[in-house]
Amino acid sequence: MLSPDAEAVRRAIAGAFPDLPVASCAFLAEGWDSSAWEINDALVFRFPKRAEVAGWLEKEIGLLPALAPALPAPVPRFTHVARSGAPTDPALPFAGYPALRGDFLSARPELLAAGSPLLGQLGAFLGALHAFPVEQAVAAGVPAGSWVEWVTSWRRWWSYLNVAGALHFEPDVCRLVRDTGDDFLKALTASAGQVTLVHHDLALEHILVTPDGAHLAGVIDWGDAAIGDPALDFAAFAGQCTPAALDELLAAYGRATDDMFLRRAAWYARLAPYHMLYFGLKTDD
Repeated sequence: MLSPDAEAVRRAIAGAFPDLPVASCAFLAEGWDSSAWEINDALVFRFPKRAEVAGWLEKEIGLLPALAPALPAPVPRFTHVARSGAPTDPALPFAGYPALRGDFLSARPELLAAGSPLLGQLGAFLGALHAFPVEQAVAAGVPAGSWVEWVTSWRRWWSYLNVAGALHFEPDVCRLVRDTGDDFLKALTASAGQVTLVHHDLALEHILVTPDGAHLAGVIDWGDAAIGDPALDFAAFAGQCTPAALDELLAAYGRATDDMFLRRAAWYARLAPYHMLYFGLKTDD
């Protein structure tokens, strides 16, 4: 589904929040699941594109107030929640929060070099996130999970790629999907990992840093939060950092890791093209 236009966003906000005059309305960004608009140079409103995303937004709305006090960096604080009336589909909810300011880390990859003060803060953030009690996360709306369920979900994911992809992909692509999945699942099942609360989509474009690059300014887009393998939240860093920088990150992380931890993080980093294939199949795009 396409993103709404500015006039549709204005109408939706006016209908749900008549006490919030919309003096300005600017498109910010669009991902696979939602679009984001800045209102009055102060608030960010998120609009789901389809029904399943609405449930993920509700999960964020429930989780973040409980999680925020435990984290050493800001996360969205939803101040405006409409249970219906999204301009993409009136049956869907939408929500807004005071904008978090900073540069996206995806535009500042040099800050992930060894010796950067940001590595210590990122490690501490991940350590605090993964230390958050699983039972509290589940009580806040995150689906419960276990290591067995985590591995099973990835088996199901690859099975879907193989079956649905066979209708669209050339034979060599089908073989690549199958072989990659087999190798990945072998690495995953070779681990006896512990599950934690994970962000589950900690791409560099979801991390904000101050303009001087010295401090974390926020972490956004928590709709995929889950109980799963904490190594997944290291995927973006495994794909960007040198071994020395990863050592600094893990030292600041301060939590025990198994021998397969960084190997799994590297595997998750390699899966980006397969997520694109999966999304295209699921959305018939």
